[in-house]
Amino acid sequence: MEEATGLAFRFVIGRTSDKSKMSALKREMAEYDDFIHLDIEEEYSKLPYKTLAFFKAAYALFDAEFYVKADDDIYLRPGAISFRV
Repeated sequence: MEEATGLAFRFVIGRTSDKSKMSALKREMAEYDDFIHLDIEEEYSKLPYKTLAFFKAAYALFDAEFYVKADDDIYLRPGAISFRV
């Protein structure tokens, strides 16, 4: 989809003290290469810091006109976005 639309999609994840979860995450990151791993604890109370860390990381990683953060509780239509940008 990235080549077809010019839009880059990444899962944004922080860290946890659970070693088994971090190990599984590292395997998945290596296999799919579609994550941005932030050095911030994955905790609801730290969500504003995670959002800020995401925008800083995205700006450093991607040369883009727009950066968008979407949570798992929205319905995103990437095709519609690409035609309106």
